[in-house]
Amino acid sequence: MRLKTVEQGSTLRRKLMLSMMRFVIGVRVPDVLRIILHRPEFFGQPYYAWTQAVMRGPSEWSIGQRELFAAFTSRLNECQYCLGHHKATSVRALGDENLVQAVLKDWQTAPVDEKTKAMLGFLRTLTLEPFQVSAADITPLRAAGLSDAAIEDAIHICANFNIINRLADAFGFELPSSRSLARSTEMLLKRGYQ
Repeated sequence: MRLKTVEQGSTLRRKLMLSMMRFVIGVRVPDVLRIILHRPEFFGQPYYAWTQAVMRGPSEWSIGQRELFAAFTSRLNECQYCLGHHKATSVRALGDENLVQAVLKDWQTAPVDEKTKAMLGFLRTLTLEPFQVSAADITPLRAAGLSDAAIEDAIHICANFNIINRLADAFGFELPSSRSLARSTEMLLKRGYQ
């Protein structure tokens, strides 16, 4: 469902801001930014601050791994908009397209370390069968050598992208052109989610 106020801006100030952003970045403003700017006090500012902390704040997971978790969650939810952005960003951050493709195709056979594999299994359950998750699911993660902080960080990534995946699909986020996707990837790696 495309909402006119989200697409074009609800106030003259937001309309001008969207026009200026398009001019500065040289491509259509991504729909995720449109949602954030639409009602910043209600959703945009808290969500953006949380995303920046989760995806770029201190963590035992590298930026590439966090982007991979975002892409993985988005693939599980079949959210093409978020999958495209975070797959491209994880490929650039990790420098290994084959690895990212392998994880997204079949995480169980992908050539990743045991910590990452264990976390991917947990994120799969958390996304697709959240009612099945119990305290017992943490035991294998700890056995794989994951700290509580690393587990918590990955859970925050998964929760974050379960939210934005649903918003992207509900609001009908427009799939970016290859030029827009390349620009977004560059900006995510350079500036994060600020």
